[in-house]
Amino acid sequence: MTAAIAAGTAQTLSQTITDIARHRGSWWLYDRDEWIRADDPALIADLDAAAALMAPYDQQVRSQQRRR
Repeated sequence: MTAAIAAGTAQTLSQTITDIARHRGSWWLYDRDEWIRADDPALIADLDAAAALMAPYDQQVRSQQRRR
C-alpha cells in the first residue's frame, strides 16, 4: 500500500490522515506494521463520508501550498 500511495494509485483519507487509504475501490487501514482491508459496511460508509468531507479542505491546502 505504501508503494501504491507513493505511485499515486492509492489515495489517503486526507493529507493529514495518512494511515487510511483507498485503493482499487477498497479502504485500507494501517495497523502497526500491516495494511488491513476494511470490510464492515458501516465503517466503509463512514470512511466514504469522511473522505467527501475532507476533500474540499485538502484542495484548499493544496492551493495555498502552490502559492508559496
